[in-house]
Amino acid sequence: MSELDCFRSEWLHELKREQHTVQNPTENRRHVVGGPRASETNRDLRGKTSEETGRLARDGANGTKQAGKRRLVQLEPNLHRLEQPRAFDIADRLLQGEILTDDDLFESKKRASRSRTAPVECSDEPPLSSCKPPLADCASLVDTFINDLNEIDEIPFFDICLPREVAINIFKHLDIVDLCRCAQVSRSWKSIADDELLWHRHSCRMGFADEMVALEKSNWKDYLREQVQKEARLRHNWKNRIGRLYDLEYARAGVLSAVDSSDDFILAGYSSGDVRLWQRNSSGVQLLDALLDEAVCSNSSSYVSSVALAKGCAVVGYAEGEVCVAGLGSQGSSAAAFRPAITLPGPARVAASRQDGHFAAFGGTSVALVDPRGWVQSVQLPTKVSDVVLLPTAHSRRWPPVVSAAEDAVRLHAGEQFQADGLPLHHLIGATVTCLDACETVIALGLTDRSAVNVFQVPLYSAESGQLRGTLTNHSSCVLCVNISQCPDNLVLTGSCDKNARIFDLRTLRCEVRINAHGLGVTRVQMDEHSLVTGGQDGLVCVWDLRTKAKLWEMFCRHPVQHLRANPTTLVTAHIPRDLFPEPEDGSIVVHTRQRGSIRIYDFSANQQTSGIPSICLSSYDEPAGYNYNVRLAVPYDDIMDA
Repeated sequence: MSELDCFRSEWLHELKREQHTVQNPTENRRHVVGGPRASETNRDLRGKTSEETGRLARDGANGTKQAGKRRLVQLEPNLHRLEQPRAFDIADRLLQGEILTDDDLFESKKRASRSRTAPVECSDEPPLSSCKPPLADCASLVDTFINDLNEIDEIPFFDICLPREVAINIFKHLDIVDLCRCAQVSRSWKSIADDELLWHRHSCRMGFADEMVALEKSNWKDYLREQVQKEARLRHNWKNRIGRLYDLEYARAGVLSAVDSSDDFILAGYSSGDVRLWQRNSSGVQLLDALLDEAVCSNSSSYVSSVALAKGCAVVGYAEGEVCVAGLGSQGSSAAAFRPAITLPGPARVAASRQDGHFAAFGGTSVALVDPRGWVQSVQLPTKVSDVVLLPTAHSRRWPPVVSAAEDAVRLHAGEQFQADGLPLHHLIGATVTCLDACETVIALGLTDRSAVNVFQVPLYSAESGQLRGTLTNHSSCVLCVNISQCPDNLVLTGSCDKNARIFDLRTLRCEVRINAHGLGVTRVQMDEHSLVTGGQDGLVCVWDLRTKAKLWEMFCRHPVQHLRANPTTLVTAHIPRDLFPEPEDGSIVVHTRQRGSIRIYDFSANQQTSGIPSICLSSYDEPAGYNYNVRLAVPYDDIMDA
């Protein structure tokens, strides 16, 4: 017999017992009276007279009524005291920071259900008529079932009425997962959990919004969900090389000689002196017209030696010493006119600040600092300058500090007092500076010491005081690149000729991660919280997973990687040949493709979904076809159906 049949049979049996009890109330009363205490009372009463028996019965009945009234008067306030303040007690404990369990929340209902179903115990004094029949002492199965349903559905904590401001102050300590769970409790909880201020707070904490723009959007929860999904999709595309590849070429300009890029623009210079400027937009990459000055264009022997992108302007340095500047207009502008700014001993090289429109130009022993309005400060150093870096500008300063490297000496120049001597950071004969980078607080140098005492080191200096903070070692060959301005906090990246890329912790000055990245020296490095991108002299660009140190994918070109810039949506690489003026093959005027160099852009935010193509020409694979490394099949993939 199944459980349902048993339940039905017991239910019918109880109904029959109830009918029998209603038909024979006298027998039921006698049955209740029966017992050891009742028998003793009856034996005592047999010896008394009938008058005494009647008097005792009348007194017992009156006492029973009075005791029942007293008991009812006492039970009502007790139940009121137990049930009514329970919700306020829970709210008060929550506001005091106490964490309540499920037992605490269900305690009041369980107590109330027990008080309704439990029989009232009979004391010794009341007579027999005040006791309940034994049928009421044990609840029936139907009553138990109904009480269980009440305990599931009626939770007193959900009926609490708190001010909305108090509830929001409680909910603001919850994370995103807990807020979504609270929104599923009830309608009132959903109204509080979906409050705009709570989700705007989470958007600001995750870096998707500004704290001052809470009223600009009407649904911050949907906005945060879209941004989180977009970030996860971009990370997935990065790891799986899902994106659109752009090859930026200009065959008539000769060999690629210099490249720089920002979030919106890519600037390239060629051996013929031509300059190309591309702009990224939602539809792809657009070529902008670069209008050069006639005086610069007339000198055919002057090639582009260096380019740089500042905030709002593009700077080009030529081998003959000319430095030209062009303003970068709005999104709708389609041309950039370059005008001469200054002239230095050639070849001229430039460095720009991404924070504002300041840029520095250096050539020979001269260094010039130019502000966005065109004002120039120049100095002469004792030795030939090899590299210059601009530090971020403080709010109280008009000119940014400048760090110059001249052979074996490194100086820190104040922007307001741009002098030749400056503050010497490093000056050791025989210790040549190979690379230089700086952030707001730290200046990092790559050194190669010919004295065989302190070789292949990266000293770190304070940008405020100029004092030595520490030295990074563990390199076994010349340090080719150092990156501290585009790294997470307290981390610095180095690449050297020993084929390794290293990640150092500035707090401990120890090498935390070492990856054997390339077959030749590592020339460019950049990282974020999840991945590491390296470029080498062998022409490979590799993407690594920092957690497993595994190579995710790579991209090859025959020339060394001299420029690399990565952000969450794009990857820009430039492969610049060592020989800018190769011998023409077969008397051809145009340089061959394999000798020109290349600029490649991977756009991981591009929509790779196909539209308007018949299904017979598509596959059901998640990975879209069209990559250079995919197998080119003569017949489309079979349509894969889920089994």
